[in-house]
Amino acid sequence: MARKKRHFDPEEPSLMTIQDYTVYRKLIKPVDGPWWLRDAGYGDNYNYVAFPNGTYAGRKRDDNYYIRPVLYILFDTNNVGDVIDLHGHKWTKLRDRRVARYTNRSMFVCDEIIDTREFSNKTNIYEDTDIKEYLCKLLKLPKPKPAELTEADKKKLRDEELKAKRKQMKIDNKLAKKRAKEERQLQKAAEKEAKRREKLDD
Repeated sequence: MARKKRHFDPEEPSLMTIQDYTVYRKLIKPVDGPWWLRDAGYGDNYNYVAFPNGTYAGRKRDDNYYIRPVLYILFDTNNVGDVIDLHGHKWTKLRDRRVARYTNRSMFVCDEIIDTREFSNKTNIYEDTDIKEYLCKLLKLPKPKPAELTEADKKKLRDEELKAKRKQMKIDNKLAKKRAKEERQLQKAAEKEAKRREKLDD
């Protein structure tokens, strides 16, 4: 049973790598056919697919196989093995990986097949394929809406803005005095130079 997440930010969806498939395949729910992995196969015309029996092998990139993507989510609070609902599909959490002091990056695999299509008819490099663009459009998560400000928050913001304005006024006044002082010094220097020239002319 999935727990409610406190907060998450989406990252770009992708396909699973061979390494992740090998490490986490015991947690991956089986489906009734082979599905594309991210890795390029030998040469330029092959990519790897995963099979229901836990193996994988190279297949021609312009053949049609299942699409079963993965999503990477920041700040997720589910446990490994939990199932969540996103985009009308079930997703199983496979891992947590800390990427910063207070940030974890979790990987979820789709428990269902979302489509059947070729990997690419041009290249076997995932970053340059139409399948990447397809997944990004299909699985683009909305950004969390900002919470509405309370009256206390609004008052705090007004106080901070007023404080910032006062601070800026002090800085502007200080700069104005400095500029005025420099102008007076320049004027005195000009007057002194003028008097010196008058004496030389006499």
